[in-house]
Amino acid sequence: MIEKPPLWIICDISGSMHEGGKRMLMRNLLTYLLQLEQIFPDNLPFGGLEVIEWGESAQPVELDSDYEVRPFQCAGKTSASALVSLLTQPFEPGSQPRLLLFSDGNWDRDELGRLMEWRRLSPGFMFRIIAVGSDANIQKLRQLAGDLGAFLPEEVTAAWQSFSWTDFPTGEEAPLNPLLGKEAADE
Repeated sequence: MIEKPPLWIICDISGSMHEGGKRMLMRNLLTYLLQLEQIFPDNLPFGGLEVIEWGESAQPVELDSDYEVRPFQCAGKTSASALVSLLTQPFEPGSQPRLLLFSDGNWDRDELGRLMEWRRLSPGFMFRIIAVGSDANIQKLRQLAGDLGAFLPEEVTAAWQSFSWTDFPTGEEAPLNPLLGKEAADE
């Protein structure tokens, strides 16, 4: 039997995430998900949580035993190459890795292009994005995550639950997404 892969939560710590309370919103959303993991450990569509800080580098975040999330230090730019390098590590065959990105999507065109290329070459990943901040670039986030993969912060639980959408009898993802509204049902 294949062990459930972890949910990788990737936290954008670029300079734009320091503005408008986005780093605190991201911290609160992460804290909420860590609490859900503690409350419902046997009902998760994944095998635990791994937290990654992504800026000019991409590195795991060490959480203390109380799962206290320290404030994020946001500065500089994101490096798609650093994130892709981390995500190309070997995964167990057939494990379908799950990624949840917290970001405002304020990347330059080259960074988005590198991320899009990684997505194209990594079809086995289940990928969702939480659009953080009122200035989040929804268009870029939808472009990267796909039409059903970008969520608003208040829909973090729906994004979390969406990692089990492929359990539907049709094998297709459910047409539910607050960033799409009626458009998702029409497709």
